Amino acid sequence: MEERVVVPVMPISKLTRRSLLARSAAAAAGALLVACAPSAPAPPQPTAAAPVPTVAQPALAPLPTAAPAATPTVGTAPKATVVAAATAASGLEQFRAYWVDAFHPGFKSPAEVDTLLRDARASGANAVIVELRRRADAYFGKRIDPLAEDPDLAPGFDPLQYLLDKAHAGSAPIQVHVWGPTFPIWRKDENGVAWGAPKDPNHVYNLHGPDAKGTDNWLCWDSTGKQFDGGNYTLDPGHPAVADYTVRVFTDIVKNYPVDGIHLDYIRYADHEWGYNPVSVERFNKQHGRSGTPDPSDQAWGDWRRAQVANVVRRIYLGINQIRPSTQLSAALIPWGYAPTDDASYRKSAPYYRTYQDWKAWLAEGIIDFGVPMDYVRANDPKYKDAYAGWAAFGMANQGKRKVVVGAGIFENALADSLQQIERAITLGSPGVALYSYGTFSEKTTDTRAQLQKLLTDGPFKAPAAPLKLPWKGDEAHLSGTVLGADGKPVDGAAINLKGPDARDLVADGSGIFGVVALQPGSYQVQARLGQQTGMASVTVRAGQVAPVSLRLG
Repeated sequence: MEERVVVPVMPISKLTRRSLLARSAAAAAGALLVACAPSAPAPPQPTAAAPVPTVAQPALAPLPTAAPAATPTVGTAPKATVVAAATAASGLEQFRAYWVDAFHPGFKSPAEVDTLLRDARASGANAVIVELRRRADAYFGKRIDPLAEDPDLAPGFDPLQYLLDKAHAGSAPIQVHVWGPTFPIWRKDENGVAWGAPKDPNHVYNLHGPDAKGTDNWLCWDSTGKQFDGGNYTLDPGHPAVADYTVRVFTDIVKNYPVDGIHLDYIRYADHEWGYNPVSVERFNKQHGRSGTPDPSDQAWGDWRRAQVANVVRRIYLGINQIRPSTQLSAALIPWGYAPTDDASYRKSAPYYRTYQDWKAWLAEGIIDFGVPMDYVRANDPKYKDAYAGWAAFGMANQGKRKVVVGAGIFENALADSLQQIERAITLGSPGVALYSYGTFSEKTTDTRAQLQKLLTDGPFKAPAAPLKLPWKGDEAHLSGTVLGADGKPVDGAAINLKGPDARDLVADGSGIFGVVALQPGSYQVQARLGQQTGMASVTVRAGQVAPVSLRLG
């Protein structure tokens, strides 16, 4: 869930929240009102981009901690309590979750956690998606990022550990999914006032933010060289060091805590004209034999940016499966504007064309276990009266190898309207719902949490439900590989050909890493090529494992 709050620790008014959402919706509508309609022409093409200086790429900047980036192995993680094994008397399985954001009470003291879990159980919910990573910081003790600078956080308290202990206990266990904004690392408030630099000198903003030079600058730039997107300072997934850092952050959580899931938020670019960190531009030009600055509407540049986001998602998925295959990976998905109805209109839609979050392809490939479209539509807004059902239906029709669970924006509707949207999602085939949010559950200040709980338990959550089972978890065969040059350094952009029971053509990322999800088990030949240099290797891929393979070009 992309938060609708813009101050670090204090809740904002619903009026402010509404105005922000209205501006966001208006912007999305303006760009997509025509572009997403099935019979509409293509979106307006942006003007040519201003030049962004490129720089030579020396060795990558160090990560924000001194700890070595060891490859995780099966068996190194704490043993998980398998909440998914719980069986409801009704035999029903549904994902019933609240998003719990870090800008409201919910998990920052033992009393808040106890109240959260009591409220979740009283609602008939069986999962919580908790924002335990806010902006490259952490609300847990074993971490890569610094501890969150939040005065509401109880001193010495590890919210994640306490939450897991309490949620997994008893006869009605609750799944815990750790929600983390992926690329945003710092922000300003609604008046454009910055939070102030993080106090910890090892915060990634201080090491690799707007004051960093050359390849030490990891931020996403727009086509004019701007580094602040209006809401956040955001890392560029096309920078190899960003991908490495991001994968480490999320897999480290799974290594240290028996979480039921990782939930990726802001796993995208800010918009169409972003992604111009000089390192990214140089990598793109090198791979395509070009020079200069690509136009934002350049098709190859758009495809390349989609690939950078997908590469990070894939690496996180494979990293999690190396550590604890039962842990689920989900993502908060963009459904801005009118819903697409086919592949052609999808390619004009916001997730594909504007933010390079090609979630339809992620589901088809299987690099997330389930997606949660943030289907936040005001029920009484006639402009978008069909958007909620349209995006829900599109999600159900494009689940690929995985699942789609509708995310309902209960914060901007009255309880009765939210109830109708929840029921509509389930009727359309959604295997449950995620509700935004626990902290703000209605647009009406007169509505109470007790009323919400009663509506849910008298209605769509009346029959108890076990958490959603994902039958592929722990049974699929995956592969993760690395390509090195003769000098032992990672090879960016190497072409990978995989032959065996399945056949795939891949491209190594900026760290020389590639991967494949959900292969048929068996023996494979892997070839890597860059120019005239090649490398070969054989690997056996087995069900329930991530097979490693390394190739050296020569």
